[in-house]
Amino acid sequence: MLLNWDRVQESGDSGPSVVGLVSTPGMSKLLAEAPLVLDTEEQAVLHGTHKGLWQDISPVLLSVVISTFMINKDTWNLSTPVTFIFKHSVTLGPRQKVFCVFWEHGQNGCGHWATKGCWMVGTRDTSITCQCTHLSSFAILMEDYDVQEEDPILAVITHMGLSLSLLCLLLAALTFLLCKATQNTSTLLHLQLSLCLFLVHLLFLTAMDRTEMKVLCTIITGALHYLYLASFTWKLLEGLNLFLTVRSLTVVNYSSVSRFMKKFMFPVGYGVPAVIVAISAASRPHLYGTPTRCWLHTHKGFVWTFLGPICTIFFINLAFFLVAFWILKNKLSSLSSDVSTLQNTR
Repeated sequence: MLLNWDRVQESGDSGPSVVGLVSTPGMSKLLAEAPLVLDTEEQAVLHGTHKGLWQDISPVLLSVVISTFMINKDTWNLSTPVTFIFKHSVTLGPRQKVFCVFWEHGQNGCGHWATKGCWMVGTRDTSITCQCTHLSSFAILMEDYDVQEEDPILAVITHMGLSLSLLCLLLAALTFLLCKATQNTSTLLHLQLSLCLFLVHLLFLTAMDRTEMKVLCTIITGALHYLYLASFTWKLLEGLNLFLTVRSLTVVNYSSVSRFMKKFMFPVGYGVPAVIVAISAASRPHLYGTPTRCWLHTHKGFVWTFLGPICTIFFINLAFFLVAFWILKNKLSSLSSDVSTLQNTR
């Protein structure tokens, strides 16, 4: 540690000046999982240079924790920064970022690592030099980030494809809504599916990258999560309606099928996705939104709150299709047999 001695003597006391440095290697295990809170200016810089920084995941503690103190009571805004040199044995990779941090106590009794007033001035293979304008407990942290280079050609194809999809979905929704002569249970299901897909594509196209505000990005992620699940739920209802319609060829109860679908399709189509999103958001709200995209975090398998229902719907619809195909095959074979019998009778 390097400290300007004149700064120690600014306390004005006539007694001896005291400066202390305490190294606590065992404290590293206790504070290893603590979160990191970046300074506002550093967040803005990292948003432009390391957009894939995983700020919601606990960083890795690279050094021992050292605590400093001196007799001067005002140790928060030092006129001359204090210099610390930390030793470490980790080889830093190209996708890792090192921070000079201090321990800041929270109002609720908990604390966190923070970077305000501390910065890195140099790095070597086995050491990192930091400077801070206050005294506290210090360490160095390492955090991983993901470099995602956007392909301009892929971006153009995505925007053009989604724009064309929005136009087709809008025309389809207007057709199902305005053509009164063709309205039935099937067209009502198609209308709801078209509306959900239109909204989710529009939100994906216009707000997927709005990561500037954490709260706004969380809301966008929740809306995307809900609309995608609602779209797949309406596809499940379409598969169920197809199955019940084909099944009515063998059991004449189409009117009861229609009444059943009209009674339960809206609570299921919009209610089930709402329940899934509500449970997911209540359990882990901080995993809604990533530093680069307004989408679900992959940390601890949270993305399976989306993939799990999607896979379940896929296999259920596959079962509906296979059973409906088997029923149609048997029905057509029966009709073919009846036609052959009638021709032989004539």
